[in-house]
Amino acid sequence: MFRNLLLCCLVLLVTVATNAQAGTSSKLDGLWVVDPKATEDFVARSPLPPNADKLADWFGVAGGFMAIFTNEFKGNVALRGALGPGNQALEYQQDITKGAETKYIPKQTSDSRADTFSVSKMDNGNIRIIQSKAPEMAYILWKRSQIKTNPISPEELTAISEEWMASIEVVRKSLKRQPLQTHQSSGAPNGIP
Repeated sequence: MFRNLLLCCLVLLVTVATNAQAGTSSKLDGLWVVDPKATEDFVARSPLPPNADKLADWFGVAGGFMAIFTNEFKGNVALRGALGPGNQALEYQQDITKGAETKYIPKQTSDSRADTFSVSKMDNGNIRIIQSKAPEMAYILWKRSQIKTNPISPEELTAISEEWMASIEVVRKSLKRQPLQTHQSSGAPNGIP
């Protein structure tokens, strides 16, 4: 009797754990691409980081390539690739989920120093990806793609790239803004000069 009860509890525990993992990944299932407007808003609302100038430079150089990057989630697998013909995707597998954050590791490596990434679902429906070897990517927000086929047409690719490049300029200007300063000696309320 005790053995049957223990077995039932074990089966229930495995079922709950499996369903919890499946529920997390299914929320991400699909193709995700950069969200220019959400990224602009996110950077503008975020406190100015200490390395804002370096981050602005990164957006000017490496950030341009993000227009064609994709993240596709299928169950517990993530494929990271690019829009366009002939692009090979890197395959990752779900590692652990803690709260709203899911960590992915490369599928074909046992190197503990391998490039990993974590995905957090945001309240506005976007996701945020924090990559272990490119922390700058944490400032880019991603949206579920409306693209039905990949490779996409050259016209679609051009439109996506132009929209993202315009957003990069907005993001760079936002990162070069002056930090808010308070003037305690002025006597004005709330630090207003």
